[in-house]
Amino acid sequence: MMITIGDLKDTWTGPDGRMVVMAGQQVLLLSELASELLRALADGPLMLESLAAHLEGVFGAPDHDSSSEPAVRALVEDLSGRQIVAFVKPA
Repeated sequence: MMITIGDLKDTWTGPDGRMVVMAGQQVLLLSELASELLRALADGPLMLESLAAHLEGVFGAPDHDSSSEPAVRALVEDLSGRQIVAFVKPA
């Protein structure tokens, strides 16, 4: 599932503590780490370039062979490149 950053407007915390993002008719369940990142960064206006730069500064440049948390890796890669955010539903 893919959403544009502009669709990250309706969010709430689900019963299991994970952030749920409503994007059109799709509901995306974000990992705990990705949820915390978005919560921390959403206090001010979301600027695509500065958000990508911040995440790259914290987690390093995207690396497809990295064992880092997949949702965060996707967030960094997509925000810094194609300007979309791709999340998969956690197993």
